[in-house]
Amino acid sequence: MATKRHVYEVYIRTTPARLWEAITKFEVVRRYYYGYGLRARLRKGAPLEYVDPDTGKVAIAGKVLEVVPRKRFVHTFQFRHDPKRLEPPSRVTYTISKWQGVPLLRLVHDRLEKSPRTGKSVEGGWGPILSGLKSLLETGKPLWK
Repeated sequence: MATKRHVYEVYIRTTPARLWEAITKFEVVRRYYYGYGLRARLRKGAPLEYVDPDTGKVAIAGKVLEVVPRKRFVHTFQFRHDPKRLEPPSRVTYTISKWQGVPLLRLVHDRLEKSPRTGKSVEGGWGPILSGLKSLLETGKPLWK
């Protein structure tokens, strides 16, 4: 059985260091990730949360699976919007590489076979997030407020 997954690639005129910071630092993440900041210790096994800084509400929770600074960040992903309807965690993998000198961010969201609502939701959600990330890093301004 094939693994259900979503794959996105985006070229961003920045440095791998700035791109890494943008996907791992609370204050940067919240500027493009629907207002949620990433709260996590960047080490294998650590808990991870995407949190509304104003209310403290956790939208997404997970666990850090792998950290290779400036190259790879992998974590589980579980929506927490409706605690009565939790689905099993899926997985998100960020990989940073370069192509012709330009950083390439590849995002794979997989292990969605047992989480159909999550799969449907993220299908339309990652595009705006990655567009916002690209805009922020290339212009210094968020795509929206």
